[in-house]
Amino acid sequence: KELEKRIYSFYEIPIPEVIEEPVDRNRREVEDVPLLEDVLDGLPIKFKHTYELGSDMKVNARLRRSAAKIDEEDLFQYVEGCHELGTQPLNAVIFQIRRPEKLLDLRGLRVTSTEALALSSALTLMTRPLEGFDLSNNPIFDKGCINSESVRFCGIVNSIALNANIRTVILSRTRISAATAAQLGKVVSYHGTMAKLDLSSNDLRDDGIESLANGLMSAPNMRELNLSNTKCSFRGATALGAMLSSNQTLQIVNLSWNSFLCKGSTAVLEGMKAHPKLEEVHMEWNLLGHTGGVALGNVLGTTQSIQRIDVSHCSIP
Repeated sequence: KELEKRIYSFYEIPIPEVIEEPVDRNRREVEDVPLLEDVLDGLPIKFKHTYELGSDMKVNARLRRSAAKIDEEDLFQYVEGCHELGTQPLNAVIFQIRRPEKLLDLRGLRVTSTEALALSSALTLMTRPLEGFDLSNNPIFDKGCINSESVRFCGIVNSIALNANIRTVILSRTRISAATAAQLGKVVSYHGTMAKLDLSSNDLRDDGIESLANGLMSAPNMRELNLSNTKCSFRGATALGAMLSSNQTLQIVNLSWNSFLCKGSTAVLEGMKAHPKLEEVHMEWNLLGHTGGVALGNVLGTTQSIQRIDVSHCSIP
């Protein structure tokens, strides 16, 4: 304002008179409610109910800015991200983000790929110590997991790499493919806290399993792995066998409902023989046959750690 006065004075321009109309605080119209544009303006308004996100955009903007001033930066990022991406925030997701639990339970909430991108910005800047999330049974696809076009909306998998507290990742039945598995393979190879990974009932196939297995070879803290029903055949089973020979941390492995065939199942079992910590193995509904049955006997005769192994419906003669 001081610079504006100097410019008017230098050029001898008459200063226009600004008439400010008094604001009646008792009026009930939304247009007369002052918005909190400045972070220092007024006392922040905390989210009290999810239904406060109504159809009035001015009220929504005020609530979003108010949420950013308190301890709900992750909620602000999700709601603001949904508006920027052109989708409506899900009340159920807002409710789960605000809960104090360490595991974010988002199962079956119909989170689409666009909403998953908005959620990834919240996971990246999560202020509370979140230990993991369950996004199973949501149509996320690869688009919601990997996004190289935006640093802020980087995708679910990329947000895992930026959050060092996440221990549990459940992406079962999310319609992801080999592209997401390949990116996850890169993340798990150096992520220091991830201990549980569930990618079951997805179309990963051999290409995705191979890329993931390469990363799991050097995973520093992986304890539980679920790759059941991922359409993995002989080539992917061979990669998993080599991974089990190198990995030193896995304790529970679920590889059921795949198409390993006899040679693939034999390769997986051969990799388990010298594993130091493996305790529970699920291989049901895979074809073992004669060679797989012999390999299973060798595992049972040499292992020092496996307490349970399920090979039901594996056609062992």
